[in-house]
Amino acid sequence: MAVFGEILKRLRQEKSLSQQSLADLIGVHVRQISKYEMGTSMPTLDRIRRMAETLEVSADELVFGAAKRRTTTNTIKHPVLAERLRTLEQMVSRDELRSVIELLDAFIAKKQIDQIAKGRSARRNA
Repeated sequence: MAVFGEILKRLRQEKSLSQQSLADLIGVHVRQISKYEMGTSMPTLDRIRRMAETLEVSADELVFGAAKRRTTTNTIKHPVLAERLRTLEQMVSRDELRSVIELLDAFIAKKQIDQIAKGRSARRNA
């Protein structure tokens, strides 16, 4: 946890943001930012996303630091999906692309919740 806090603090300072201003921008109490930076608390995925957007970095850079980021691009195995995403990326504005990403995130979250619920149901029936 301490490594995340160090990365967060460095990125926040690079943007010349105080803890209070970062807290205001992502909608948390300033004490929460302090806890993240001290390594006594870890943010939720949603808060990591909001911090990454505010600090204008990727979530992996925020969590792992620039040194741990992959230098190769990920490939999408399904060719139709890859083509649709390339086309979409060229056609839409940054805000529209963010909306598409939020839609994908919501779909993924729903699938994960379904898997968790299915696992609990299977354990109850066992």
